[in-house]
Amino acid sequence: SGSNYLVELRKGVDDESSTTIYNVLKITNGYSAERAELMCRTTNHLEKAGFKDACFPIRKKVIAMDNHDKQERQQQEKLEFVSTKEHNGEPAFLVTFVDGKQADKVMREQPHLATTVMKSIGGGLARMHAAASGTAEVESKKFGLRWYKADGGCCDVQDQIDGRIMEKIVEAKDSKWKDTFLDFGGRTYERELESLR
Repeated sequence: SGSNYLVELRKGVDDESSTTIYNVLKITNGYSAERAELMCRTTNHLEKAGFKDACFPIRKKVIAMDNHDKQERQQQEKLEFVSTKEHNGEPAFLVTFVDGKQADKVMREQPHLATTVMKSIGGGLARMHAAASGTAEVESKKFGLRWYKADGGCCDVQDQIDGRIMEKIVEAKDSKWKDTFLDFGGRTYERELESLR
């Protein structure tokens, strides 16, 4: 889960000559800095490969740090896009802003558009995979990406296959949610999981 905040930046001195740039500050609640960085590197790689239909991460400005906090400096050097400067240490990063409405909101408000929206999402995924195709393992590692055959996909398909996600669900403290999932969704989940395996 995450929290998104629109960031409005004005460039110029007066209203007539100034331009406004919009970005989004994304705070990735519950993610590790490494996981958030991986999301950014994946999207950045897609942008370089020609994919255009997404919000793309903005590299953070490197600020010189005192030598007294060597561990923090080393952590920040590993992170090209992500900052851990939030008051609670949650990873955060800036992405470009794309004007529009969230797909789930459109489908809730206008259910008759669900088929059109899902086709659009499928088309976007196809274009994303086409932009990334041909990336070899060595090149993936060079970009700091995980290699799907060894590390699992960006969406942790391998964690699903290995049963780690189901373990987390079974160990969850919210028993009402867990029982509901296991009673109704669990059978469907297990069927889908079998087809992945």
